[in-house]
This record gives sequence, C-alpha cells and structure tokens, in this order.
Amino acid sequence: MGLAFVKGNSNRLIYRFQSPFAEMPCRVQDIDMFVPNEYLTNIHIREKLADIKTDKYSEELLFWIFYSNPNDHMQMMAAHELYKRLWKYHIEEKIWLTRPRNIDARVKNQTYEEGTFMVWDTENWKKVARDLKVEYSKLHPSEYPPAQHRPTYAEPSLGSIARPLFQEFFRALMSVLST
Repeated sequence: MGLAFVKGNSNRLIYRFQSPFAEMPCRVQDIDMFVPNEYLTNIHIREKLADIKTDKYSEELLFWIFYSNPNDHMQMMAAHELYKRLWKYHIEEKIWLTRPRNIDARVKNQTYEEGTFMVWDTENWKKVARDLKVEYSKLHPSEYPPAQHRPTYAEPSLGSIARPLFQEFFRALMSVLST
C-alpha cells in the first residue's frame, strides 16, 4: 500500500505523520526513534554550555531565531527579547511591529493607534516603514513569560504525538542513569 501499514513493521506511520491539519511536517525531534547512548551528548554537556545572551543579539538574528524555531524554547527566548526591545506581535496580520523613534502616532486613543510603524518584512528580511491602524486588542500581550537563559535540553519541545512517548522514554532513561 505504500503507507507502512504492514503488521509488525516498526517504522509505523503514526511516528512520522503528525496530522492532516498540522501546519508543518513532523520535525525530527518529534519522531520517536532509538538513539544510541553515544549520541546522547546533551545530558553530559548541558551544564558546561555557556548561557545564551539574547540581549547581545542583533534584531535580524532574533527574527531568524524566532521564525526558524517554531514551537521551541529558542523561539520563546527570541520573542521575549523582541518584546524587551519594544516590538509587538500582531496576531491577525502575523507581523512584528514597533514604533519608530522620534515619530509620534497621528491618532492615539485607548483602543487603537494610527501612524507609521516599523514592520519586520519576512520576505525581504529587513525593517520596513508602513502606515497602519493598530488595534491594541489584536496585539499579543507583552506580558510574555520570562525567558530562561539556558534552554532545557533534557525535555525539548515536542509535538502532541511524540510527547507521551518521549516522557516515558525520558523517565526510563533517568531511572537507569540514577542507578
């Protein structure tokens, strides 16, 4: 049949196929695969890794981290740093925007702001000035959870299918390592 439904096949479709409604294909870290102990280096080196200092990164790098690491801790750290730099995420337009320095809004009240905004253009990968009317209710809340400066390598962000399998594997691995 071509879909790996053969009985007894360990390479089952459920471990590779996320959902027909998924916005992106299953990532490698979301697939339940056996990894030899020689390749599990994170548990040995995670305490030796340098802290991630997002405050020293350029905005271009922060946007690259945000867009290239969906549903990941690094995406959260980049978003947190962008919020600290006064960028806001528009939920409906799916764009990052900020007020340019020294340019006041033409109209500003309790529900919206109208004027020139700097918008991050993902196609040209640069800041672009645009005239917008921004309703505050359509912006992601800037009370973003505080970012940790060291990613948690022990439990990476996983998709809904692989998460229970990974958690079971992780508990078994930790019990073996603790003995």
